[in-house]
Amino acid sequence: MIASILLLTFIVAAFSYLALRRAKLPPGPFPIPLLGNIPHLSYLAFKNGGIVGALRSLKEEYGPVFTIWFGPMPTVHITDLDIAQDAMIKHGANYSERWVPLLLDLPRNGLGLIASNGKIWLDHRRFSLHTLRNFGLGRNIIEERIMEEFNLKFNAIDLQIQETGSNVVDPLPLIEVLVGSIINKLLFSERFDTSSDDFFALKRRVDRIVSNISFLDLFVYKFMLTIPLLRQRYDRILEPLYQLKAYVRGQLEQRKADIRDGKHLLEEEGRDYVDAYLIKMAEELKEGSKETSFT
Repeated sequence: MIASILLLTFIVAAFSYLALRRAKLPPGPFPIPLLGNIPHLSYLAFKNGGIVGALRSLKEEYGPVFTIWFGPMPTVHITDLDIAQDAMIKHGANYSERWVPLLLDLPRNGLGLIASNGKIWLDHRRFSLHTLRNFGLGRNIIEERIMEEFNLKFNAIDLQIQETGSNVVDPLPLIEVLVGSIINKLLFSERFDTSSDDFFALKRRVDRIVSNISFLDLFVYKFMLTIPLLRQRYDRILEPLYQLKAYVRGQLEQRKADIRDGKHLLEEEGRDYVDAYLIKMAEELKEGSKETSFT
């Protein structure tokens, strides 16, 4: 009897809470406590041949701006070009804050370029665009750097064909190394090759992140990390993220040590992104800026 009363009280409280929150949001289907509109959205996707058809159906029913709840989290969807341009371009500053999934935010502590907001995001976005332009973004310089890596990797394919006498080649490992090498060259002025243990260790970690995480994991709340069974799952997801962070930190510390020992010299604007960032940190420290986000 008591259990039934408590359950009924919980259901009434949950629906009342959702009704109050819905009143402040654009129209949309009423959410189920804890599940939100996921069952309804899944049904519409099945009925209309996919998620695009489901969203089109919701647009027809609720208008060009509507709310979908993913679990306990409401998300507002704009499906009209004029409204989207008005909101995101004309009033872009009002919508610059982005929702960051907890599992992406925990390893970064609200820092970085991708998973950050406010002044930190604005400062780092401005710095990144300025730095990449200095390195030739939008000009032939960056294209030449990319083509240099491209030619090196495809020369390796030519060599493999000569050595084996076979025209059958699996290009995937070389292409994976090529992409990683281009990124790492911009970051650390170092390229990867097919014998690079660091690259394949990094790739395994990224593969683990992709294979472990699901769409619903993006809507995790902090209290869920304390539930034993869920905690084990989220530890598996977070472990490779922390390993990636540790690898990058190790590279940064090695760069700092090389600078102190005179093995690496900082040029005026830096040879790579890390150099430019360290120069920016030194400038902020010299100016005595107390509100710097470059740490």
